[in-house]
Amino acid sequence: MIVVVGETLTDRVRRPDGTTNDHPGGGPFNTARTIGRLGQPVQLATVIGNDERGQLCLAELAESRVDTSLVQRNELPTTLALATLNAAGSASYEFDFESSAARQLSDLRLPSDTTFLHVGTLALVLEPFATAVQAAIDSLSDNVALLVDPNCRPSVVRDVPAFLGHVAAAIARADVVKLSDDDLAYLRELDGQFPDPATLIERGISCVLFTRGSSGVDVIGPWGSQTIAAPSVVVADTVGAGDSLTGAFLAWWSKNRLTRDDLSNRDCVVAATSFAVHVAALTVSVAGANPPTMAKLLAAYPAL
Repeated sequence: MIVVVGETLTDRVRRPDGTTNDHPGGGPFNTARTIGRLGQPVQLATVIGNDERGQLCLAELAESRVDTSLVQRNELPTTLALATLNAAGSASYEFDFESSAARQLSDLRLPSDTTFLHVGTLALVLEPFATAVQAAIDSLSDNVALLVDPNCRPSVVRDVPAFLGHVAAAIARADVVKLSDDDLAYLRELDGQFPDPATLIERGISCVLFTRGSSGVDVIGPWGSQTIAAPSVVVADTVGAGDSLTGAFLAWWSKNRLTRDDLSNRDCVVAATSFAVHVAALTVSVAGANPPTMAKLLAAYPAL
């Protein structure tokens, strides 16, 4: 079982022409949906309000075959995020968490059959959520692999030392780290000593997925580095691109019944990343975070 931990919210996407559309979202929410749509077992640990937006998010999880056993509910409104797109389709985000549901998770108990844990985005920022996530990471058994995706949202970070501490502690246990070029630039801005991908490998990380937008993904491990090119697509927007990439990586790993030990296998890591890049390409080709099903993926890329 793959367990994804993090926020669920509604993305209100504002396009350059001023029009807006609402989509269920949140980085971990998108990751879990990707895994479910690709036919692999996944649970999402999150908090969702009992309002209309929350009901829509739950319906989307059910449609995507995500197990909601770990979803907690409360009476606060489901968080709303404003995603403003530029002319290239890239999004900047604003959030209001002070009186909303997303940050309220404070008790996280992982199922005994967890094989891969995914944490990141605002689960490394919001309290008490971040402290609960760290406790779960600290309790992981040796057979559980951990993927960490900081997926930085600078507008949310208020306590920089606490945020950097949570990121560092998560990465210290991580097997896979996904970093975008924007993530690395922001983390370096906060901490000039933040390690580059190659240094993370030297510290014991099995592999780093360093994403560079349309330039593809650098897959970095003890065996060196290999760039996986991004398929050429017409970009509608980039909302959910990185989330669908990590979700697809985990789905491929699960489908092929691989374990934490297999993360040392270069061929497996490269194959999983190549699969994931194609999933991300389809995600950015449609509006909002709307990852493909396996059927849509194979229709577009039969060789997969």
